Amino acid sequence: MNTVAVACMFIFLFSSQDGVLNSMLQFFHMNKIGWLSDPEIVNYSLTGVSIWKFSGIHIILFLAAFQSLPTDMIEASIIDGASTFKQFYHIVLPNIKPVVEIVLFLNVRGALQIFDIPYVMTSGGPNHASETFTLQTINTAFQYQNFGLACAMAIVLMIIIIIFSIIQKKLFNLKG
Repeated sequence: MNTVAVACMFIFLFSSQDGVLNSMLQFFHMNKIGWLSDPEIVNYSLTGVSIWKFSGIHIILFLAAFQSLPTDMIEASIIDGASTFKQFYHIVLPNIKPVVEIVLFLNVRGALQIFDIPYVMTSGGPNHASETFTLQTINTAFQYQNFGLACAMAIVLMIIIIIFSIIQKKLFNLKG
């Protein structure tokens, strides 16, 4: 789904005045919550939106990984009397490792580059509580007209993503 459409849908859901979540809280005689206006809660709300938006692709990737498991190895382990834990640890986990790597990389990269959901839902507020590095980079370029600094910030972000990718690759290639 289009991220802007998802963000607009969740703005309605999280609305402090007439949002669905606050209506449900009132139904149970609880106080309203400022889902997007409380600096203590806003990032949890935005995280929930991101998890909801991207969980579908993760489910598809893991479903494909589980469907591609070698059934003959699993059947042989059952015949040999392997426990469910040993089957998971010695057969399933090594075979889905590439998918776990891809999902982890996409999540780390996405978390570092997130822009659209915080921009549409809060514009970095309240009081800069939900401002991300990418949102700050774009503001630096277009609001403050400092394109050189914004370019340097984007390069730093790219370097951070590369470093995380190298660390992840090394951790996944450990023998253990």
